[in-house]
This record gives sequence, structure tokens and C-alpha cells, in this order.
Amino acid sequence: MHKKICCLLSLWALCFFLISPPDIYSSDLPPGTAPETVGKDLSPTVQQEQLILLKVPLFSPHFANTPVALVNDVPITLGELSASLKQLDENKKNQEGERTSDYQVVLQNLINARLIDLKAKNTGLNETGAVKSFLVNSPGSHSSDQPQGTPSKAGGKDTSTALQKEQFISLKVPLYSAHFAKTPVALVNDEPITLDELARGLGQMTETETKQQGENAAVYEDALQRLVNTRLIIQEAKNIGLGETSAIQNEIEDFKLTTLRQDLIYKHLEGLEPDPADVENVYQQISREVQLYAITFESGPEAQKFLDEVKDSGFDQLAERYIEEGKAKGKRDEQYVKIKDLRSQIAQKVYSMNIGDVSNVFRTDDGFLLFQLTDSRFVEDEAVKQEAYKIVYDSFRKQKAMEYGNILTEKYVIFDETLYEEIDFNKNFEQLKNDTRILATVKGDEPVTITVADLAKNVDVSFFHGADKAQQLQMLNKKKDIAITNMLFKITAEREARFLGLDKTEEYVTKVQEFENSVLFREFMNKVILPDVKLTPEEVRSYYDAHIDEYSSPAMLRMNSLVFQNQEDAEIALGKLQKGADFKWVSANVSGFVPPDTKGVLPFDEKLLSLTSLPDDLQKTAGVAKKGDSLLYEAPEGNFYYVLLIEDVYPPEPEPFEKARNAAAKALFEMKRKQIVDDWLSKLAEFYAPQIFLTGMDR
Repeated sequence: MHKKICCLLSLWALCFFLISPPDIYSSDLPPGTAPETVGKDLSPTVQQEQLILLKVPLFSPHFANTPVALVNDVPITLGELSASLKQLDENKKNQEGERTSDYQVVLQNLINARLIDLKAKNTGLNETGAVKSFLVNSPGSHSSDQPQGTPSKAGGKDTSTALQKEQFISLKVPLYSAHFAKTPVALVNDEPITLDELARGLGQMTETETKQQGENAAVYEDALQRLVNTRLIIQEAKNIGLGETSAIQNEIEDFKLTTLRQDLIYKHLEGLEPDPADVENVYQQISREVQLYAITFESGPEAQKFLDEVKDSGFDQLAERYIEEGKAKGKRDEQYVKIKDLRSQIAQKVYSMNIGDVSNVFRTDDGFLLFQLTDSRFVEDEAVKQEAYKIVYDSFRKQKAMEYGNILTEKYVIFDETLYEEIDFNKNFEQLKNDTRILATVKGDEPVTITVADLAKNVDVSFFHGADKAQQLQMLNKKKDIAITNMLFKITAEREARFLGLDKTEEYVTKVQEFENSVLFREFMNKVILPDVKLTPEEVRSYYDAHIDEYSSPAMLRMNSLVFQNQEDAEIALGKLQKGADFKWVSANVSGFVPPDTKGVLPFDEKLLSLTSLPDDLQKTAGVAKKGDSLLYEAPEGNFYYVLLIEDVYPPEPEPFEKARNAAAKALFEMKRKQIVDDWLSKLAEFYAPQIFLTGMDR
């Protein structure tokens, strides 16, 4: 195999490895709906051990693998429990009330059997805390016991007997347990929204949203409702065929292949760590402080002349002469500076210098600079140590990616090196675009060939304005190396990923499914919702007039203040002002003042303040005050009482419509879009009848 191709393959692999997966859900869903998040580790805003309450159908296939108990961390599933209950029903034919009591007995029998089995197998059973039950109560047998939005059959094919229909059980389950990650908390058109998705949805909520609602059931209900709303839109997008166009199918296929190659690179590099000695070596090099003797010249030729002369004389003597003659500026710096704090170009040069070395010339804002390294010393710095690790780590992974690219090429590719060397795109590019000779063959059940024409066309499309100009500049042959590298790596990486079964992993399938959902969601918003959002100039003006306060500057106030520690003193001063006394006279004839520079005293005096900048409780009274009014304000913190005299009031100033038009139009657009989305969601919820199994949280 051509060595150049092997080396270039690794460069493509590195670039590919550095690509981050996209955030695939649109973020512009109006309030009340929420895009899902893919591939993100979202830290929850609630306690990790938080328990939630679910009311789930006893005989639904969707819940067959949901644990109802753990014995030594091994699940007893709802499927096992329901099967045992069915068998009991067949054997005993009890009345309804007796069946309810048998429910608890059956679960305990399953637990006992599991304990006996584990002890017999000598699995190291932990007697303390070995059993965890998530059951809250016995199943109901009437429709009133169903969770919100649940029809008579709670999703999936109903195989139970007539006596077993519509039965639900309540479970108290941990929100962040892997055992329950795939447990449905809702069904939309028989597609589950899982507990794992809910947990990520909670993590996606802003801190403000969480504080506003508190850590209570409303937080969970809101997060789940967002997921349901998103899923309703996705279901409708599927049903009206928004995902069936060739453009959308190509986009999804590109994502699949890109994700496969990414997963392959991540898998190969997972767990690889650089040699600690290499990290230490780089750390010793970059965690240094240096002394520099820097001089600056007005012109580049003068600086170059200095460099030529310094070869035959000492730096100090020559620098002093140039400075004395006015040809340069500078002095020896006795201070040490960390290399990482220098300008990047200078720092890079310093890394390679020894004490006494003189740098090359650098162009700066002050002229042309050069310097001598006069001293250097190592310093311990944890931040620099981490930086050294990253430098070595990135280089190490780059090297491993290069090696892996070469391995894939050797494994899969038959390459015609002689033909490749004959190709000269700089001479006869147009002719080679029709050359069908096979340049490379990628082995497999369905071999893939790359012809000279394939390579030429790939090079052609890489130039924004076509390859004509590049051919004139003799640039095409350089581009062919990169092009063949990319083409081969894309194919070989996909082959290897499928060979390893990465396209069958749960992680990959989930990424693809969620990307498809994101595309459907986006297409629905762009093709169904947004075209119906229409604005007229008259509507924008009416919106502006109705919300004029939003497009006005806040009211402004100028005040004088007297600050007191004692409420009685403050009320005496206030009374005098309200009777018409002059502020200066009052300030000179009452006692109990707190000096204005006292810690914690708010600065109100004689400043022009916006009403919105005042404390919330003061805004209410100051907002209706007139010039000459006096107010008493008790600060919630600091135990101070403020007597305020309103010197001037400047009412809000509306922004002219011409300036506010765009902002008003945008706000109106968002309002109309939200209304259209809400209308759609109402219709879709009625049609698809989402089933919610979340009933609350355990406090």
C-alpha cells in the first residue's frame, strides 16, 4: 500500500475523531414543549436518590422487564409477577377480593424462591439489604385506578383474561437507576418515553425553572409534558411523510455513517493513556519562568542588522549601544515571567531556546522585537501540569489514530500504487474526470471500487469555485492526496464498524433514532408550523401599542436620603418632611443618623436611578411617588430605615415604533407560533391519546 496514503489516512482519522456530535434537537420549541437531548450527560437538578411514583398496567408488554423487586441486585420483573398471577388465577379461580390479597403473596413467593436459588448457588448473598421491593400497593381492578390519559388498554397487545384487564399497580422507583432506565413513564402512539429520557429532561431544565417550581411533582410533570409534546409532533411528522423525502433520507444516512465512524474511533482509542514520563517531560519544559532582555526597533531592517552584528559581539554591549544611539528601546528585565503568559509566538520560540540564545525578529504593535533568554527556572503549577497532559494526550491519540488508519487500509484496501503515481491532475484534469481505471478496491462482501474519475470528481467538488483556478496554480495534485485519504477512510471505517457490530449496539441505535426524531421535529416546525405564522404591519403596530411598557425606558428617580438605625427616629424625620420642612433643615435638626459610608447602607443620594434598579419592595411605593413626596423604607437586610425625599421624577420614555418595530414583530411572531403549536398539540393529544404513568414523587 502506498505509504503516503497510509500517513494521510491517519490525518483524516484524527480530524474525524475531533468532530463532536451535533445537538440534534431544535431549541426553538415554544414554552410548554421541549426538545429532547441526545448523547449528553446532563447533571440532574434533583437529588440522585430521588424516588418517583408510577402507576403502570400489570399485563402490558411495555412493562414486562420493569423490576418490582431486586434480590441481591437481580431483578424480579413485572413480567414474572404477572405470569405468576395468571397461573394463580387459572389454578384458584378466587373472587376479586381474594385475588388482590394473593398479589402480595405471589411477589413474596418469588422473592423467597430467588433467595433460595442464590443461596444454593453460593453467590455471596448479602443478608442485609439483599431485598428491595418497589411495590406500593395491590393492583386496582377498576378504571378509576388508571393513570391520567390511559384508555382501557394501556398499550401493546393485551393478552390477559377478562378478569385481568385494566389492572394497574403502583411502584416507587429510583429516578436514576439503570434497572429502570427503559421503564416507560408515558406512551405516545404506543411508543414509550422512558424513565431515562425523563431524567435527562429534568437535567435539561434550567436552574430558574427548577427553583420556580420547587423540587416537587410539578417539576417532573412539566419535564414529562415537554417530552410528550415533542413526541406528539414527531409522530404526526412521521404519519404525514415528512421523513420520506430523498433529502431527509440522505441526511439521516449521512448521520448514520458519520456516527458509525465516530463510534469506531472512540472505541479504538477508549482507555488509551500516554506515558506519564512523556507528560512529565513536557511539563518540565513548559512550566518555566524566564527572564528576557527584549529590545524593540522601529524598522525590520534595523532589527535584522542587529541580529547580524550580535553574532560577533555580546548582546548586552550591542543592545546598550543601539539604545544609546536611539536605534532601539528596551532594558534588561529582572522580573521572571511564566512562559504560558507570553504571547503565543514568543512563548513557542522560548520553549526551544537555551539560556543566552537570541530570538528571531517578531512584528508587534510597538515595532520589531527580539530578545535574549537570560535565565530560566522550573516552577510547580498544577494548571500547567494539566495543560502538559492535554498536549501529550492529544498527540498520543493522534498517533494512535494514525496507526489505526494504516491498519484499516492494509486490512481492506487493494491499491494500485503505480496508477496513482501516474495521475497528474495539474496537466490533464478534465480528461481524468472520465477515466474509469480502478485505482483502489475496498474488500468485503460487496467490494467497493474507486476509479480515477471518482477521485477527480471528489477533488473537483472540494474547490468552491471549481478546479480551473486550482489547476492554473498547480494545486490539484496536492488535493488528490487528501481526497483519496478521505474516500478510503470513510469506506474502511464503515466496514470495520459493521464488522465489529457497532451498528447493532443500543447506544448507536439510540443515537440514530433520536437524530431521526430531531429531523422530523425540525421539518414539522419548518413546513407545518412556521408557514402559518403570518404578520401584517397593522398587527405589529397593534402589538407595540398594547405592550408599550415593554418598549419604554424605565421611570427614573432622583432622591435624597437620611438613614437611621432606629425606626422611631426615622418616623420623626419623615413627619417633619411631610409637614413641609426643608430637607437640609431636617438633616441638621434630627438625631440618630447612620453615616452614609456605613457598611450595608444603600446609596440613594442624588443619583439618577431607574425604578427597576431599586429593591423590589421599594419599587411599588416609589413607582407611584411624585416630586416632593417623602417615603419611609425599611431595608429587609441591614436593619436600616431610610427616609427618602423624591427630588425629581422622570416618567418612562417609549421607544419610537420605527426603532421598536423589529423587536415587536419578533415578539408577536413568537406569540403566534406558540399559539399555533399549542393548537396543534391539543389536536394531536386528542388523536394519539398519550398515556401518562407518572403520578408523583416520594418526598
